[in-house]
Amino acid sequence: AACLGLLSPPTAKEVMSRIDVEYVKANNYKLASFGTRHSLSDATHPTRGIGAARNWMKAEFETYNAEGVNGGGEGKLRVMFEEFEPPVMGRVSKPTKFVNVVAVLPGTMPEAAGRRYYVVGHYDSMPTDVMDPNSDAPGANDDASGTTAVMAIARAMAKTPCESTIVFLCTAGEEQSLIGAKYHADQAAARKEDIRGVLSNDIVGDSM
Repeated sequence: AACLGLLSPPTAKEVMSRIDVEYVKANNYKLASFGTRHSLSDATHPTRGIGAARNWMKAEFETYNAEGVNGGGEGKLRVMFEEFEPPVMGRVSKPTKFVNVVAVLPGTMPEAAGRRYYVVGHYDSMPTDVMDPNSDAPGANDDASGTTAVMAIARAMAKTPCESTIVFLCTAGEEQSLIGAKYHADQAAARKEDIRGVLSNDIVGDSM
């Protein structure tokens, strides 16, 4: 999807040049610092658990508009929570609100804006026992690395919106059998969205 903005359309190389390695590293450490991001962990604690993690992520996404060349004008990144409650079954042991973090960069060309391209990672984590929401599960590799990639790409792309719409999606419930991703996909299908491509980021940079 060719990109349009107030400046000339950037090349992929130019977009990549906007990726700040130190920012990526800091974000990965920050996500790990929440102790656990288990989908059933405490969602109300201010500094630990999945609730604190997603609140920080949403706030961080929202800062990217101020950094962009559009100054929050046309093409503004739209950041939101996508909330749902799956049935209690399998790896969901209690009634729990699951929350995907979604940032949408609207396309600038009317003829192309209906086309959607996704950049996806899951921000939840798990300890050895997937049913244990209380033990530490910093998940720097699986999948703070992928979440950090999604956020870094959004930060770079926010500077120049594209002809088509780009959706930056950080899902919960991956360790509970892809619950967050499935919910979003089902909603998109119900809306008959024109999804052209998905870049999934899971365990980015692993040596194995």
